[in-house]
Amino acid sequence: MQQLIIKFGTSNASIIPWLLFDQNEQDIIASGEISSLEQLSQLKDKAEQSEVICLISACDAMVTHIVLPDKFNRKLLNAVPYMVEDKLALDVDSQFIAKGVAEGQKLPVIVINRQRMHFYKNLLEEAGFFCQKMFVDATLLPTPEDETSVSILQIGEELLIKQDAFNASAGEVDWMLTAFLKQSDINERKIRAFSELQLDGNNIDSESISFDYDRLPLELLLANIDSTSINLLQGEFVVKNNTNPGWYKWRVAALLAGIALIVNIGVKTLELTNIKKERKSVDEEITALVEENFPSIQRIRKATLKRTISQSMARLESSGGNASMLGMLTQMGPAFQNTGVTPQALNFNAERAELRIQSVAQNFESLERFTREVSEMGLTVEQGAINNRGGQVIGVVVVKG
Repeated sequence: MQQLIIKFGTSNASIIPWLLFDQNEQDIIASGEISSLEQLSQLKDKAEQSEVICLISACDAMVTHIVLPDKFNRKLLNAVPYMVEDKLALDVDSQFIAKGVAEGQKLPVIVINRQRMHFYKNLLEEAGFFCQKMFVDATLLPTPEDETSVSILQIGEELLIKQDAFNASAGEVDWMLTAFLKQSDINERKIRAFSELQLDGNNIDSESISFDYDRLPLELLLANIDSTSINLLQGEFVVKNNTNPGWYKWRVAALLAGIALIVNIGVKTLELTNIKKERKSVDEEITALVEENFPSIQRIRKATLKRTISQSMARLESSGGNASMLGMLTQMGPAFQNTGVTPQALNFNAERAELRIQSVAQNFESLERFTREVSEMGLTVEQGAINNRGGQVIGVVVVKG
């Protein structure tokens, strides 16, 4: 699965970094920047095949928390805006409040101007993007280990700072970094920087700062999205359609491929069933022929049938000294063909080299002609009883080698 993460800036003209990530391979596919929001449509092809995650600047939001009463229930969530009102300098009704997952009695919340949220929503819809997840960038920084630590990341001209799970902010790096480092207790805190920082002119103890930037900034923020991250697309801004319009053509293609596969399997199954039926019919015919022509084979086994018939044929070939049943039949082949006489039953006496043939002919003349041609081949022929049945002549001919 691919993920496309896009970070919006503090203004419409801000440079917008983006990153395309392969979640299965845990590897970056591509990354880059677009010059402004007007160029957002340039990423549409990538967005159509990916899960889209948008980040808005902490400059546009207030990340804070409220303390819940001891006896808290879900109905009290409706009162959250009034519990935040004391921290706002603006009318609470003009603000949208996104709620996180409570930790004990602390409930993390993010306050953002409602018009700003509508701006982002309309922007994405007009660009043809389907986005189900939207976060405040600074909240996705690694949470500091304790109260004496702080996480910092610079992206472009913006500096992101996270002091704890309920305190994240951002600002232009030119003044934000200096203002933060000039705090009275800065040298008593451990700073973990996830990007390079311009520290020239800032009085800071080198032992109080460590650098860890083996990953790209957006890759780092993407990796820190978890179940406790506050998704701004909730409440009135929740995404109701759970299907990306950009994915529709892929879903249709997958559906058609699935139908084709099912049809193909059905056809192959039908063909296999017909083949099995034909094979069973052939097996039955073979069994009937073997039983008729090789009555000495008491038990017919498919696995050894070919070998058993070969052995029986070999015995017939080698029986009777200089004369054999197969040899005699082969010799009489032209006589059968010329006269139209058909052998109905055969009985071979190997000791006397004598073949008794019960034959069927169209008339008496055909049977007599057959007897004459066989005699001319040097074989001794004796004609037995002859009967006329249903317009056919059935007679017994004894041939001696």
